[in-house]
Amino acid sequence: YAILSHTWGPGEVTFRDLDSNQHKGNVNASIIAKPGCQKIQYACWEARRRNLDYLWVDTCCINQEDNGDVHRNIKSMYAFYQNSSICYAYLSDRDRYNLSEFLILTSRWFSRGWTLQELLAPPEVVFFDRNWYPLGTRSGRISEISDETGIPEGILEGRSCVHQVSVEERMSWAVTRKTSRPQDQAYCLIGILGVPLEPNYDEDVNSAFLRLRKACSEKYPDEISYKHGGDLFSLLVGHVLNHVTRIGLSNHNDTYAMDPAEFTRTEPENPEAELSDKVLSDFLNILPSN
Repeated sequence: YAILSHTWGPGEVTFRDLDSNQHKGNVNASIIAKPGCQKIQYACWEARRRNLDYLWVDTCCINQEDNGDVHRNIKSMYAFYQNSSICYAYLSDRDRYNLSEFLILTSRWFSRGWTLQELLAPPEVVFFDRNWYPLGTRSGRISEISDETGIPEGILEGRSCVHQVSVEERMSWAVTRKTSRPQDQAYCLIGILGVPLEPNYDEDVNSAFLRLRKACSEKYPDEISYKHGGDLFSLLVGHVLNHVTRIGLSNHNDTYAMDPAEFTRTEPENPEAELSDKVLSDFLNILPSN
């Protein structure tokens, strides 16, 4: 299977859209009219061109209305990308023929928390602009990606294992990245840090990071002290708490982003992926028959 990496926008195709349409034979016109449908169509074409059977897309392979499904998929997300045949990174703000938008590293995709694992985990990543023109591959742009992100070339090439790198270094790769929900600053690191953690969007960001820190201290006791310590994780938790207190986050929809000027080297179980054939097979119904 291929897997799509993208930043969410208005009019995404949802699990409900496909689930309610699967027995109708033809895709509902209201789904085709959604802005998010086009990237699924093009990603399907790319998958079919490579003789792949399925495409996985988070917007509609995860039931966002079911908290249990969301939590299960968050814990398995790293494995989904790692076990894919290829990842298509759709950079909706890049244009191959516009010089000012050609450089992929200035894309919003490189600033988001969740896309860090989507860059690291797959065997290969192919970048596409907003019109689905290819912009190169991770393996072909390793040097510039490494220089920009601080991720060693050996990790990007697959010669070194992400989970053999120190916790501090893995966390440092996420320092400038942002998430829409503050708790996701912690949850997007679950797979990268290789720790078991149950997402809980009813908790505040303080609790999310403290639980992540505890999970890391249990798995990496030589690196992390749960109660105290001058390690990078302790500094990160302190920074997060100070930031939340200062700006007074009051709901889960506020954008939370660490300020790298305040803290320069912060932020930062690989379960078996269980893909739903029923949901994945619906994607190919979107494609034209010829």
